[in-house]
Amino acid sequence: MRKISDTYLFTSSGLKNFTENVKMINWSTERVSPISLEDNLKIISRRFNFPLKTVVIESYEKSKLVTIYPYNTQLTKLIPIFLTKQEGEIRAIINLSLYGNKNKNEEIIIDNRRLYALLEGAYIYKSIYEKPNYVLSNMMILNLSTQIYVKMMNKVLDKMFGINLIVLKSDQINYLLAKFFLSYVMEKADGDVVNSIAYACCFNDSPKINVESIMQDFDETVFSSLPEFFRELSEKFDLLHNLTIRKFLDNYMIMYGEYSVFSIECYYSFLQTIFAGGVIGARFGKDYMIEKVVGRESLKLHNEISRLLR
Repeated sequence: MRKISDTYLFTSSGLKNFTENVKMINWSTERVSPISLEDNLKIISRRFNFPLKTVVIESYEKSKLVTIYPYNTQLTKLIPIFLTKQEGEIRAIINLSLYGNKNKNEEIIIDNRRLYALLEGAYIYKSIYEKPNYVLSNMMILNLSTQIYVKMMNKVLDKMFGINLIVLKSDQINYLLAKFFLSYVMEKADGDVVNSIAYACCFNDSPKINVESIMQDFDETVFSSLPEFFRELSEKFDLLHNLTIRKFLDNYMIMYGEYSVFSIECYYSFLQTIFAGGVIGARFGKDYMIEKVVGRESLKLHNEISRLLR
């Protein structure tokens, strides 16, 4: 699965210094201990019913997950969770300064749903990073993830160009979006499995032979590059001839929130976006829009991943 640092958006958006900035964190003064959030954790334990709640809190209390509140270190608000190696072990780091505040008594004030969404997102990120086959070998997860990704991308393209007015073209575009997700985001080798999952995303049930005919003229090498993929889409579909990455990103962030942008290229960010918005209701972005587009599917995916990681 593609890492954030390997995405086009990361390398082209002025975030190349992010890794160096992380090294400047003063862990002795900027780290937030679980004791500081004890009241929040008690409320989460008592009132929340999410299936990963217990293991998430235990991981946090055992320092597998680390919360920080940076004072002087400049960390982008687009990456609230990241991984780093400490004392020979991978830890998930959560930047609380993006969604919480400190009062005059130096106490962290943060909404409990937001805190839990960040902690659970960090736990899932770390768990899947360490054992990617949990996801890559699970057909239910692959199918649900691909369908959710396609629906989110399709919604933006339909708003921009009305692609769903032409049934076959819509299914062909969905098929290509699915193949891009599996090949580029998930880094799955192309083949019958990828093609089968992609065809399941043709929600208008166009004949398979008609859908796959698009591949006769489509350059498959573009599945390894976000800008090349968008360029190929704009060239192969007349209704997408004005499509550019810039326009798409603007519309994607307007629809789902600025926080969601890395979900286009990074699976970890994708899960954080749909779980925080479509399941937990953390209000990081446009929760109501995520719920409307993929609410039921995001809950199914959340339940399946929770079952594996408990």
